Amino acid sequence: MLIRSIIICLLIVAAFLLACSEDENLATNPASYVDGSTLLGLVDGRTFHYLQTDSVISFDPVFSIEVSTSEQVIVMAKAGDDWIISADTLPMINLRVTGQSVLQNGYWQQINNTDSLFYMAVPPVNMKRSLNVNTSWEGFTPSLATGETDRMMSFYFAHHGFFFTKQLVATETVVVPAGSFDTYHFTVDLFVSSYDTVAVAHVDEYYAPNVGLVQQHFRGGALNRTLSLIDY
Repeated sequence: MLIRSIIICLLIVAAFLLACSEDENLATNPASYVDGSTLLGLVDGRTFHYLQTDSVISFDPVFSIEVSTSEQVIVMAKAGDDWIISADTLPMINLRVTGQSVLQNGYWQQINNTDSLFYMAVPPVNMKRSLNVNTSWEGFTPSLATGETDRMMSFYFAHHGFFFTKQLVATETVVVPAGSFDTYHFTVDLFVSSYDTVAVAHVDEYYAPNVGLVQQHFRGGALNRTLSLIDY
């Protein structure tokens, strides 16, 4: 009887210590106060090198999976109040940091051999400044200008022509060629319109504070795409 009482007491103490530990972790969890602008790697001149792995599924004429890899270079550049995100030397999207969020206020296309910036009337929120686990938002990223095909519809963390929902779901450790990073995991669902209930694509994004996007998984239709940080 005495042994049983001792065991019960030990279990109660262990449960209490575990609860205290969990409360302490929740209290010190950086996701409770992280500034989202620090997750995007907005440092003038910073260059990211990513390994891009594409898997494309086909059923014509028989089931097959084609896998290809390439290296993607992303460059951050400060331009007045804006940030230009480029694919190597080709400007792609434009960001602006406000007190509440980071907006994608425009995108770049080439007109008459000149890179031209198109501002958005209603800029979608790319990242909230004040983030907690389960922070979520939604928006619509307008399509690229008609007739212009020199820029990608989906680039980095911009997906043109889609209504999206985005949520911070967890903090996770991610290992990529550049090393091991403590990251913030966001999920993004892409819809044809705000009235749809079934997403056409799903994206998982992993950001490290003061570094930037560490890894991204895109799944939509026949395409599975992964970006993994090589160096920066």
